Amino acid sequence: MFNPTSPITGATVPGFTSPTYSVTQDASSPYGPKHYLVTTIGGTQAGVVAHSTAKPFTMTYHPPKTWQRPPKANKNGIFPAPGRNVQKVYSVHAVDYATGSTADATIMTQISIPAGAESFDGANVKALIAAHIGLLSQQASGLADTTITGIVG
Repeated sequence: MFNPTSPITGATVPGFTSPTYSVTQDASSPYGPKHYLVTTIGGTQAGVVAHSTAKPFTMTYHPPKTWQRPPKANKNGIFPAPGRNVQKVYSVHAVDYATGSTADATIMTQISIPAGAESFDGANVKALIAAHIGLLSQQASGLADTTITGIVG
């Protein structure tokens, strides 16, 4: 089951000391995505901000819409290609890429950072990466269980 406990210990990144991220579950459908807000930043992370309307910092787990089952062999004993059970962990943190200009940086199997944010708002880019990796690390067992059982929680 995907049930993060708060605080999440962030991964080690240069310039941060003992980064933590307190999360609160936001309204989520019992059968759909599980959505969490980063409400408090801990440790030493100069320039990092927690979730706000103007600068969201969120983490979301998306289970498959429908869990696929293994296919059965056809009359010739040949198995068709199996469907895929795709799960996603998606983290978003708004970052500044220029004075007065903010855009969402995201992580979902790839990192997508607005050009310029890496130098203008590097602390929040690092916070996003540290929190996402910390979340994945903390939830590795739960993700593995959900992957095997199909039970989201």
